Amino acid sequence: MKLAHIALENPIDFKDDKIVFWSMEDAQIYYEFVIELKNQIDGEDGNFVLSNNMKSLKFDSDAEIIVGPFDMTFDAKKIANLISKRIIKTAVEDEYFIKFQNIEKSIMEYLKNLIIDADLPVEVEPLEIENLIKASSFKASKSNSFYDNIINYISLLLNLSKPKLLILVDIKRYIKQDFFAEFLNFLQYEDVNVLFIDCSLNKFSNNSTRTYFLDEDHCEFEYPIGYDFNCDQSIDI
Repeated sequence: MKLAHIALENPIDFKDDKIVFWSMEDAQIYYEFVIELKNQIDGEDGNFVLSNNMKSLKFDSDAEIIVGPFDMTFDAKKIANLISKRIIKTAVEDEYFIKFQNIEKSIMEYLKNLIIDADLPVEVEPLEIENLIKASSFKASKSNSFYDNIINYISLLLNLSKPKLLILVDIKRYIKQDFFAEFLNFLQYEDVNVLFIDCSLNKFSNNSTRTYFLDEDHCEFEYPIGYDFNCDQSIDI
C-alpha cells in the first residue's frame, strides 16, 4: 500500500510492513496534511492518493482516521449507523427473524390496545425490523482508561467499517511507553495497515516499524526498522 501527495517527492510505502510512522518537524505542514487527510476521508477532494498494488483506493470507504484522543466519539452518528446496519444484518437471519415475528405480534397487539384505550381513530403501521432497531439506542462501551478506550474504539471501528488503512494522529504520546509495544502488537494482528502521524521525531524504539520523517526544510528521510535515534542511520529519500 502507498500513500502519495503532490507535495511529496516519495510516497509513504508500507512495503511488507503493516505499521509505519510518519513524523513531521514543521507544525504548519503537519496541520495542513492532517486536515487534508481528514477532509478526504470525509468525502472531500484533496491531493492525497491512496493505492494498493497499483489500484486506486477511495479514502471515504477504505480509510479511517483518529485525530488525537478526543476524536474517539463512541456515540457519533457514524458509529451509531454502522452499529445499526450490522445489527440489522444479523437480525434478518433465519433464527432471529423468527424471534422477531413473535415479538412483532406482541408489540402490535400492545399498540392496538393503546389506540383503543386512547379512543383515537388511527391505525398502526406494520412494524418493520429495521425501524425497531433504528429506534433503539446503541452505544459503545467506554472506560476511564485511555488505553482501554483506544483499543475498544479501534476494534469497533475495524469490525464495523473494515478499512484498509487506519491513520492514528497524535496518539502515541498518550500511551505509556510500557504499553506501546503491546499496542503495536495488537495492531499487528488486525487486518489493516496503520499509519501513525505526529509532529515530532518519534523517540520510541520501533523494532518492527519504519519511520518517514519530513524535516523543517521539507527534506524527506526514511528511518529503517530498528533505527537507533542516537546515531545517523537515516536514508535520504
